[in-house]
Amino acid sequence: MYPVEHNGQQIITLTTDWNNAGYYFSAIYDQSMPSIYPVGEHYVAQLKGILMHLAPRAAIIDISHRIQAFNAVQAAHVVRQVYRLYPEGTLHIIGVNSEPSPRNKIVVICKNNHIFAGANDGIFGMIFDGEPDLIVELQHDEKIHGFAALKLFAQIVKCIVDKRELAELGKPCEMKRDLLSKASFDEFGITGTVIFIDSFGNLITNISRELFENVGKNRPFNIYLRSPKDAIDRISQYYDDVPEHYRLALFNSDNMLELAIRNCNLAQLEHIDTRSLVRVSFDGTRLFY
Repeated sequence: MYPVEHNGQQIITLTTDWNNAGYYFSAIYDQSMPSIYPVGEHYVAQLKGILMHLAPRAAIIDISHRIQAFNAVQAAHVVRQVYRLYPEGTLHIIGVNSEPSPRNKIVVICKNNHIFAGANDGIFGMIFDGEPDLIVELQHDEKIHGFAALKLFAQIVKCIVDKRELAELGKPCEMKRDLLSKASFDEFGITGTVIFIDSFGNLITNISRELFENVGKNRPFNIYLRSPKDAIDRISQYYDDVPEHYRLALFNSDNMLELAIRNCNLAQLEHIDTRSLVRVSFDGTRLFY
């Protein structure tokens, strides 16, 4: 299972937090308008340079380099939404929490006729359902300091370019699933979190339609962000099902609960960030525990 060629090109996608790792000020700047550069800016360029040497015909696609720093849940949401839109055999490199260590191993995974590379920290269990067809743990040379993930990602690409078996890269291992983002529930309701905020300020949560319906059993409900104020008590089908500037809840194309304000930025208005709590109450009294 390798990246298939399309018009003579292999396809590799990149999703990282490397342009969100931090910032530094330039040494020379106009004090009224200091120049600020992302610290992680050169990491992306380094990886692309290596990939161009190893696979000069490859189509290298930037999915996002603006993932919130170390936010594997956000990265998983982004990759889950897009990876199936790429041709089978595409390699998806995920550079979030990707610096290898004895407790943080880099793996290569085959699933759904796609290839994934990244840290085995539970992220892949959020990207796809079920067990992988293949998972191999790469060995990290502890003598290598700095951007060690670069060498491991390069090994994966070189293996693919050379048409070798991915199993040769290391030893089989278990795919971790104990990542932080699972909604909890009881008979009274569901407590979840915001896992992604899109450019419109809409909030995507980790509460699935299946969980909502199984716990709710068609009972009336209220959805709270921070308090009983402005609770949402119905599920909309479209954003324009409510008047302008009204709050709404709907299930998105991935069947996850999404909260929004029509023609307004809910995240800014409510000062919401990823990992903010969301409570669905089915008894009308219990909010957050």
